[in-house]
Amino acid sequence: MKNFTRLIFVATAFSFVLLLSCQEEETPKRKPTVTATPGSIDGNEREKFTITVNWSAEAGIAGLTCSSSDVIVPSDLTGTDGSFDTEYTFGTDDEVVTFTIVDKDGVESTDSFIATVSPLKTITDADLAGGQTYNFTKDKQYLFDGLVYLEKEGVLNIEAGTIIKFKKSPSTTDPTSALIITRGAKIEAVGTVDEPIIFTAEADDVTQQSLLPSENQQWAGLVILGSAPVMKKGNTLLQIEGISTNEPRGRYGFGDTDFSTADPLDNSGTLKYVAIRYTGFALNGQSGDEIQGLTLGGVGSGTTIDYVESFSSDDDGIEIFGGTVDIKHFIVAFAADDSYDFDQGWRGTGQYLFALQGDGVLSKYDHLGEWDGFGNASDDPFSAPNLLNATFIGPGQNLTDTLSDRAIMWREGFSGKLVNSIVTDIPNAAIQIRNEKGGDVSSCATITNQRDGYQSEIYNTTWAIVGPYDGNDINTALGGQCNDVIASMLQNNNCAFLEDEILENISSRVSGIDPRPKSTFTGGTVKPTDIGIAGEETNYQGAFEPGKDLWLKGWSTLSKYGYTVQ
Repeated sequence: MKNFTRLIFVATAFSFVLLLSCQEEETPKRKPTVTATPGSIDGNEREKFTITVNWSAEAGIAGLTCSSSDVIVPSDLTGTDGSFDTEYTFGTDDEVVTFTIVDKDGVESTDSFIATVSPLKTITDADLAGGQTYNFTKDKQYLFDGLVYLEKEGVLNIEAGTIIKFKKSPSTTDPTSALIITRGAKIEAVGTVDEPIIFTAEADDVTQQSLLPSENQQWAGLVILGSAPVMKKGNTLLQIEGISTNEPRGRYGFGDTDFSTADPLDNSGTLKYVAIRYTGFALNGQSGDEIQGLTLGGVGSGTTIDYVESFSSDDDGIEIFGGTVDIKHFIVAFAADDSYDFDQGWRGTGQYLFALQGDGVLSKYDHLGEWDGFGNASDDPFSAPNLLNATFIGPGQNLTDTLSDRAIMWREGFSGKLVNSIVTDIPNAAIQIRNEKGGDVSSCATITNQRDGYQSEIYNTTWAIVGPYDGNDINTALGGQCNDVIASMLQNNNCAFLEDEILENISSRVSGIDPRPKSTFTGGTVKPTDIGIAGEETNYQGAFEPGKDLWLKGWSTLSKYGYTVQ
């Protein structure tokens, strides 16, 4: 009986051991694993990033793949564990990149990393080419690095609300950054009141004012070049200021192979509801060879410039070299040189023009207008724009120095018209006449420039609070030479000099500016058609209609940062 019991026990024990042995043999291998490190990355489009991949497969690796075809996975992986580095290149959109491992038992596992494309996209000259169309969208910020040219037949479309920044110290050999739209190319920058397009400095926070008006020269500016009529000293093919003469993409005008004849209707695109901030740069370190807020060289009448602001430029707010382009609803605020500078035969119309100068501390300043005519050659075209409904506000009367000695520098050869406008708060002369070199003109009769049907005139324009004006004699408000000729023109064309302010509020340069005429001001106007020029008819002087919202409200830097009334 004992033997039988012992036999039963042995059999039972053997069965238990056998059962344990079978259970051990049937335990499955551990599931394979794959891990991508880091699990999330941020970068700019086309930027490369290294990803480390660790894997294990107890049953042995059968394969490892990636959902991104741009990521290279070694094809010779063997064994049960390992790691490798691979390079990921950021695309245009955010992406979830997944690695999948399969072991020899057919079991698979996955792991992913998230690649988030930075909204800041760097643009160099190599990124824009002629004959191509580019679309900039508001979901990204763009950073221009150096001088970037959009060449012939290139088109740059910029969505409303887009912010474009420029590096102060480029990584290229260029001394500054700028965007140059060359002849035959187009920029279509169409913003809205609620979503303006902003060209600005890299250091500009945009959401709040992080740079003062005096902190300009952060980048050069926006340059648009065309093939409309220009001439200087007999030459019709010219090189824009600030760009090396060795750079053919800096040419404007006509007379070469691609642009053999002038095109007055030339179309370089559209700027609408656009703010240009913190510009101005002398590329060669020399005065007179600068890029300013907006530079237009030989730009034709097919181009639209409307609701544009040049805010804080170390040079001019806008300079127009020849051409036939029109400008409307244009703002120049805190330009360290001239607010509006015209030269080389510009024959366009400017209406609703606003200029606000600094006080010498807020920003430097020079002339509200420098209006030049022609070069040395007698057949050079003279500048003959029609300027209507301008409001020009000078630097004020309480100055410790005189950085400027006139509101308007009117050079011999300028044959334009200033109509239905207001010029105010000038510490020195209202108008000064000079020749091309800055000296006295040879004959005061030449300032009327009666040639080809053009004649310089000022109509229905009011000058308020001009420093030298003694309240009686207009001559005291003028710059010295040709005073009698200018005074006669003003008196014959319903112009006035006043000793009281006629704008609602310009007592401050930092907040609450209201450049609308006071309700008590009743300055008269003239119809553009009555004097034979183009332009919209208004019943008020200046850039802003009394009692109506300012057209700069909402979209401009002046409005956004509270300089003007809301």
